[in-house]
Amino acid sequence: MTHMKYAVILYYKFVILPDAQAEMVWQRKLCENLGIKGRILLAAEGINGTLAGTAEAVDAYIDAMNNHELFSGIVYKRDESETIPFPRLRIKVRPEIVTLGIEVDQADTATMITPDEFDEMLKDPNVVVFDTRNNYESAIGKFKRAVTPDIRHFKDLPDLLDGYEDIKDKKVVTYCTGGIRCEKVTALMKRKGFNDLYQLEGGIIKYAQAKPDGAFEGECFVFDERMKVGFGDAPQAIGSCRLCPESTNDYHNCANKACNELILLCPACADFNKVCSNQCAQVMSVEWLLRVA
Repeated sequence: MTHMKYAVILYYKFVILPDAQAEMVWQRKLCENLGIKGRILLAAEGINGTLAGTAEAVDAYIDAMNNHELFSGIVYKRDESETIPFPRLRIKVRPEIVTLGIEVDQADTATMITPDEFDEMLKDPNVVVFDTRNNYESAIGKFKRAVTPDIRHFKDLPDLLDGYEDIKDKKVVTYCTGGIRCEKVTALMKRKGFNDLYQLEGGIIKYAQAKPDGAFEGECFVFDERMKVGFGDAPQAIGSCRLCPESTNDYHNCANKACNELILLCPACADFNKVCSNQCAQVMSVEWLLRVA
């Protein structure tokens, strides 16, 4: 018996949308007709989506997008999943399609480089590899010797950039999951005086598809029910269990629903404890007592 595999796509396009609300209505009708689930963000500056469905449905979605005058020519990052990793379809209009919180000139983004060019740059020990993702993402996967800012949200990164004065005059290459965050933040980095700046085209996903056993270590965090995707034959666990010395890349949500914090737990610890702190453990103990009283 064979299991059906579903197609998962990640994509974005910076393009002026005269009426983002109207595009939201069109996207919803298209996705619902095709049985596609996932998340789409629309703004005056463009579109950012991650969707899943049958291979045929996703192909039909891409065909419809390519026939749309504003959304044609998008480069899709495509993967497979045993299940549809989204519980529903969510489409929203926001001020930004990825929230940096600072207006930047998209025409001033850094030079794109291919996976092969990226590998060549890595051979130079003076090149700085800069991760533009959040700390919980880099905790389970990153490129070798990458600088990983300690941020919880992408919008926190602008405030930290002034603390990297020591690398502003070096050759810096940035990366993220699919490329969209680098498009925004490198324009800001240029404004802040980073002089020799590049970005990995297509991000981790495109790199790992071309080089599954390349320079990326660990697994790539994804914002869906899978939580992570691995590459190559045996992805390495580089994260650390919250409760013991074991290495793990397995994220769990804190059992305290009011908290819901993401925590790294090895399989053994996850079997008996899925809380992120003593405070949440106390809350859960009270809830358990109330349920059985």
